[in-house]
Amino acid sequence: MQLFAFDPVKKLATFEQIEADTETTTLQLKPAASIKGQVRDDAGNPRRNVAINASSNALGQVHLTTQTDAAGNFEFPAVTLKMNWYVTVLTEGNSQSKDINVQEAKDYPLEAFLIPSK
Repeated sequence: MQLFAFDPVKKLATFEQIEADTETTTLQLKPAASIKGQVRDDAGNPRRNVAINASSNALGQVHLTTQTDAAGNFEFPAVTLKMNWYVTVLTEGNSQSKDINVQEAKDYPLEAFLIPSK
């Protein structure tokens, strides 16, 4: 089982592997990064409420999810360092992924994802 904890204000995060029968554990939050981006259609219009996944295999399967706001923006505010993250945009009949190698505690902006207009 995996346990994820984060403090988006201080930009700290950690993932820990724990056994299913573990009753208590101590987590040490470490500096984290953020991944930000925007989803637009092929006409340049922002797409709202689009599902976005971020996953990493560094500690087993780690999955984070969010969705775009009214301006098409999304953010994963605290992702752990020294991991490859795969960010995927999911829409009807279309998905796009980008690989991000997160090494430093900073913002990682993504170029806009372009998806077909409805």
